[in-house]
Amino acid sequence: MIRELEAIGRACWPAEETVVLDGWLLCFSPGTTRRTHSVHPVDDGTLPVDERIALCEARYRERGSRTVFKLTDEVRPHDLEAVLERRGYRLEDPTSVQVLDLQQWRGAVSDPIGQRQQLDDAWLAAAARCNEWSDERIPPLRGVFERIAPPCVFAGLREDDRIVAQALGVLRDGQLGCFDIATDPSCRGRGLGERLVRGLLGWGRERGAQRAFLQVVVENAPAQGLYRKLGFQEAYRYWYRSSLVGPA
Repeated sequence: MIRELEAIGRACWPAEETVVLDGWLLCFSPGTTRRTHSVHPVDDGTLPVDERIALCEARYRERGSRTVFKLTDEVRPHDLEAVLERRGYRLEDPTSVQVLDLQQWRGAVSDPIGQRQQLDDAWLAAAARCNEWSDERIPPLRGVFERIAPPCVFAGLREDDRIVAQALGVLRDGQLGCFDIATDPSCRGRGLGERLVRGLLGWGRERGAQRAFLQVVVENAPAQGLYRKLGFQEAYRYWYRSSLVGPA
């Protein structure tokens, strides 16, 4: 499941550029998220691991970035974590990947959510407000959203003609990826996130999705509680190892 969902996740949240380097995927999308701007060590290669790491560092340094590795229990080679730790890479943001069997799910679907099949400025502005993005992050993140192939839904809940909670749903190979789930800071604690996710799950189930998945930082207790209430269960975790050297 780890390799399957990691591959689907990359397709759902596409990088600007992906380079294959001796079995590893180097994803480049400066200014977006680490999922789309990091090394994904998915396969064994032929080069010594320290040599491969050095080549990765050179590639990211050329783009003015630190080198970040996205790791799971299925990394290749299996001792990569120890090698990175020895080289001074720091551990960051353990994240839980959670799944829900939509064929067995009997949860109630919320009222219809606002649905857009393509990105528009109103949804993007709401996403920036709900996630509290800085202005400089908006253009590169717009690029991520514009690269997403359908079927997908840019969903939102409106109050007083304003989007107060938003999320993204992407269908791939019978899987519904739920991304970027966020509520306006002034409207949190009112159950809007639950309504929104229930609407997403209903949208996916109506279109034949067999399973839903999402990603949540392990330390995000409120979100963990919401997804547990809806029936999600942890399938695996991923985390990052970030270099201490290189451009900030």
